[in-house]
Amino acid sequence: MPDVALQDECLKRYVQGVTVRVRQHGVAFPGATAIVGGPPRKKARAQQKKMSAAALPGIGRQPKKQKKGGKRLAAAAPTREGSVGPVTEAELEPYLKMRAFPCAREGSVIRVGSDCSGLDSVVTALGQMGLGNRVRLEFVHDKDPRCRDFLFAVHKPREVGGDVQDRSVEDIEDMPVVDLYTAGFPCQPWSPEGKGEGREDQQGRGRIFEHVAKVIELKSPKSFLLENVAALTYRAHRKVFDKMIDTLKRSGKYFVTWRVLNAMHFGIPQNRPRVFIVGLLRSAGRPAGFGWPKPHRRPPLPLTRFLCGGAGVLRGPPGVGTVAHEMLKRGLGAIREEGGNPRTTDYSLDIWAGRKFYPCRMANRVPCITRKRGGEGGSFITSVNRLLTVEEMLSLQGLPTSHRAAAHRVGISDRILGQMVGNAIPTNVIKPVLARILTWIGKHE
Repeated sequence: MPDVALQDECLKRYVQGVTVRVRQHGVAFPGATAIVGGPPRKKARAQQKKMSAAALPGIGRQPKKQKKGGKRLAAAAPTREGSVGPVTEAELEPYLKMRAFPCAREGSVIRVGSDCSGLDSVVTALGQMGLGNRVRLEFVHDKDPRCRDFLFAVHKPREVGGDVQDRSVEDIEDMPVVDLYTAGFPCQPWSPEGKGEGREDQQGRGRIFEHVAKVIELKSPKSFLLENVAALTYRAHRKVFDKMIDTLKRSGKYFVTWRVLNAMHFGIPQNRPRVFIVGLLRSAGRPAGFGWPKPHRRPPLPLTRFLCGGAGVLRGPPGVGTVAHEMLKRGLGAIREEGGNPRTTDYSLDIWAGRKFYPCRMANRVPCITRKRGGEGGSFITSVNRLLTVEEMLSLQGLPTSHRAAAHRVGISDRILGQMVGNAIPTNVIKPVLARILTWIGKHE
């Protein structure tokens, strides 16, 4: 048999083995059997059974099966790396350097309000900073009623509103004044993965910023923090972005600054560049400039540290003959051609991108968790032979895995929660930014 044909046959048998193990066990542990298409070795099988029975902190004992769309999918067991518990603040401290801008746990109330709130990562981040008992969430607004249900159940805001496009000037004037106003206005019009329609977006999402700017103009919060995709600053949309910054500066009341920050430079192994815009009311703080946190160029924490398993498996293995199955084969073949070992290294593959794309692959990190990827099960991780679970996607956004249980209590499915996670802001990036904002406006103590 020619060498090329032999390689193709070996790759085919490897993929078949991956499919069998994922279908039977939900996860194949690194170091499990090397027999393609055969059952795991007894030692690996015994180890898997033992660890599947172990309960994850905050998740509880994992069920053996989970119903989804009339089919029964195996629940992913916790991996050896994830069994040590969630990532701690001490592990992230070398990347965030929060001690340089300490915030007191006791002090004056920090009034917060948000638009396009989603899961409201900002309030979660403030809680992780130890400021939860000082935060008073005055209002949240989101078009999605499921987001509003989640926000009300988890963050207990004083006011919950719907689509900001339906809000009148009188409604804005009746809103309470806050110390910190945040908004992650829709990124789809500006994202390279979308249609790139910008302000002409057919769903009106390209003009949401105007409603955000109106709140800042009429209510004059002491500070604001806005977030969107980094592509908003690229050539295709740069004129629009410059106009946005000019709009925020027009009144002269605010010192406005922006930076593109990537989550993987702040400890979490996710390639997620985003532009952050900070505005500081000149009369509320000191005249000095704003010192943005410096990204670390060291590698982020290992991806295996975030592979906690869990029951939130959105999809089983891709069926033979599907586009996803073809993309999986392409990705595994490309990794091997480059000299990598997909069984011993944590490679991530975007198998849902579609046939016209070559599968995005990364070693020891994952591509950006978008709304689309989050709802489809995230990336395929070669070392454990499965997609990410909802709990793992939450962890890769710096959000607590307990959000899954909270979402279930208000009737939100794993698939919808995955989409919400894709829209969220990673807390590891905004915590050092928030610490500097609170110091500037005098709310750090």
